[in-house]
Amino acid sequence: MEKKKNMRNITLSIIVILLVITMGIGISYAFYMIGMTGKSDVAESKAAVLNLTTTLEQVDRINTNNLQLTEITENNYADVVTDKVTFTVTNESTSNINGKYNLYLKEMEMTKNLSSQYFKWAAVVSGTNSKIVTGNFLDTTNLGVEGNTDRTIVSNLTKTLIDDANALTLAPGQTDTITFYIWLENASVDQVYLTSGTFAGKLAIDAVAVK
Repeated sequence: MEKKKNMRNITLSIIVILLVITMGIGISYAFYMIGMTGKSDVAESKAAVLNLTTTLEQVDRINTNNLQLTEITENNYADVVTDKVTFTVTNESTSNINGKYNLYLKEMEMTKNLSSQYFKWAAVVSGTNSKIVTGNFLDTTNLGVEGNTDRTIVSNLTKTLIDDANALTLAPGQTDTITFYIWLENASVDQVYLTSGTFAGKLAIDAVAVK
């Protein structure tokens, strides 16, 4: 392996899960992929080793036939939303450097009618770090405004769930548990335009080594 400043390349991992949800009718499915990438950007006088692992490829996947309108009161999605996946991220004790990671939805495909403030997600982190990040899939730049009935699929979208400003750091031997929720929230408006849409995306962890 090529060395620079007495360092070896640090192996970083990206773990992805494909979520495919059919809104209203039809079936959905999911499968797992795992890829590896390398990067060396930590100025250390000794070899830096980052061994970040996750159980994402081992846990039950989000797999729903019909994503129903869900009644949410006082942000109780954790109690009522069944479309979720829970996994861990661990910086193994074999590492000798901290790891910092982000969470994304990559290679997304959505029909334009699902560009909505009522199509929501949440990432709840517990363990070493404690953080709750929530958002929705309203994307007026790529998909259109709320209430759009166009069911044309738009591909190659990316959504950042935990960005660089909120990236989470794990020291060697530390673990985070993440639960990712996705739901369609019921509201006191006509939401017929949200039916019969489709969504697909890869839930991805991207990690880098830090001092």
